Amino acid sequence: MEMESENKLIDLAGMVRLLNRAVCAESHKSGDGRTEYHQGKSSAYCTVYEIIREELDLDKNELDRRIDENYASWVLHLKEDGAYSLIYRKGQIITVSPMNEGDIWNDK
Repeated sequence: MEMESENKLIDLAGMVRLLNRAVCAESHKSGDGRTEYHQGKSSAYCTVYEIIREELDLDKNELDRRIDENYASWVLHLKEDGAYSLIYRKGQIITVSPMNEGDIWNDK
């Protein structure tokens, strides 16, 4: 499978996962618990998620990890390959930055 179409499927799976979480939150917020309506919507989202997972030939944990990486890459404006570097100071992350080949980080 092409990398671009794979990334689109991963993005779609991420959107489906968010929609399913929204349905679950909505059902708890309404106070009615999980009504038949909410269960139907949740089941539909889970089915679509499973179809995408099987199409990508990934287990659930791997797909979740890939979704999270793609989302983080988008939020942090990282390069398309997702390369990044973490700069640590006293065990804490202080910067997440796009990484270019040859970058050298000096902690001064």
